[in-house]
Amino acid sequence: MTTCNDPKAKNTLVDVTVSPDNMSPPSNPKVDKTIVETPVKSHNVFAKRMLTAVNFFVETNRLEPYTAVYLINIIGWNEVSFGIVSLCMNMAMLIFQTPAGDLLDKATKGKKIITSIAILVASVTTVMVIWTSNFWAILVGKTIEGISATIFLPALMALLLGICRTEEEVPLFIATTEVSNKVGSFLIVCACAAISYFAYPNVDALFYLLGAGGLIAAFFTSTIPESEIHHDRARQLAKADETSEDDVKTESPSRYLDLLKDKGIVGFAALTFLYHLANAGVVPLLAQYVATVSSEQSNLTWVSAILIVFFFSQAITAHLMTFVVNKFDPKRIILIAFIVLPIRCTFISIMILFWSNPWALVSTQIFDGIGAGVYDTMLPIIVKNFTKGSGRFGFTYGFIITCWRIGHGLSLLLGEAIVHSFGYATAFWVLGSIGLINFVSFVLFSRSSTRMPKHDIQCLPK
Repeated sequence: MTTCNDPKAKNTLVDVTVSPDNMSPPSNPKVDKTIVETPVKSHNVFAKRMLTAVNFFVETNRLEPYTAVYLINIIGWNEVSFGIVSLCMNMAMLIFQTPAGDLLDKATKGKKIITSIAILVASVTTVMVIWTSNFWAILVGKTIEGISATIFLPALMALLLGICRTEEEVPLFIATTEVSNKVGSFLIVCACAAISYFAYPNVDALFYLLGAGGLIAAFFTSTIPESEIHHDRARQLAKADETSEDDVKTESPSRYLDLLKDKGIVGFAALTFLYHLANAGVVPLLAQYVATVSSEQSNLTWVSAILIVFFFSQAITAHLMTFVVNKFDPKRIILIAFIVLPIRCTFISIMILFWSNPWALVSTQIFDGIGAGVYDTMLPIIVKNFTKGSGRFGFTYGFIITCWRIGHGLSLLLGEAIVHSFGYATAFWVLGSIGLINFVSFVLFSRSSTRMPKHDIQCLPK
């Protein structure tokens, strides 16, 4: 013991005795772990909340019907002109979709920037239809929008996989972001319906609203902490069961040719094409038919009604998926989406023949919402199972979506051709029949996987 010489601290004894206990730093594993992990965990929660918000505001599939009705019914374009714009936009998406997914695989520390720029560009091109009615300006703008749109789906899924730290949380978080996206779509479409009903024909605010959603989505994308995105996990090159990048074992990415030779991937891609060949044309044809049995002024309102029922049903279905996605076999769950499609087309065909009530026809979108809620949730999970450890999630997901887009484009072409020659009822019968063929094919595809070698079974959706 010694006495301190500080006059302000007279008679104060200070213990400066050095002992082995004093030399060793205090160690409390629980306290230290909490100090280190609490901020890390909070950052991860914040990243998930921001990505959920991005999904709420981002537009992935709700614009084209509004653009079509606005340009044709209000501005006075003919159907051929809009068809050319739609064709160029969809061709751009078709050409760039797989390369976009591959770009996101290879992008390290740049996924946020690529995603934000793509969303901002699509926001501007969404609003531009009310700034100009010039055919060439809109053609160029919508083509650029198509290229930007190829980034959305693989980018949002790559960010999700990079943020999730364990395999177990991925399916549930996918379902959660799907719920957010569909609730956002539902609310925005409700607002669009109000605008189109009360402000017709001055519906500029509708497109400003859709553009504003993109601006907000881009903002939330930029706020995701870069440190919370594990880029190897995002491309499925590393296992999502580690919190430290140093602890994750990474390997070289698989060759592109090996993925394209995988029977599971190629088979599922073919079924994806077949499903969308049957499904994609249903909503546009339904909207067209409802327009023929309703007044011209209410056309946009009926489009909104169709989308409202669809997104409301899809949001509920996506929410229910959060309870089942980790409990059942994904290939059995997705069968719900496949069987609902022919049922929906059958109901629509019968109504067209015997009871062309707009409200009854719109109500069939409940089935569409159920199917889409299941399919949109399960698709990335199945692709994730295909590509685990390959490092090519973005490329494979882009390839699957490319098949989706080919089926989408041919579906509307096929449907319109049948309508022109045989009428709406026949068109829905044919699309429903293709959907039934897809359902049976998927059942056979799933059963055949059980007879494959163990290595191949792991590449199939389980």
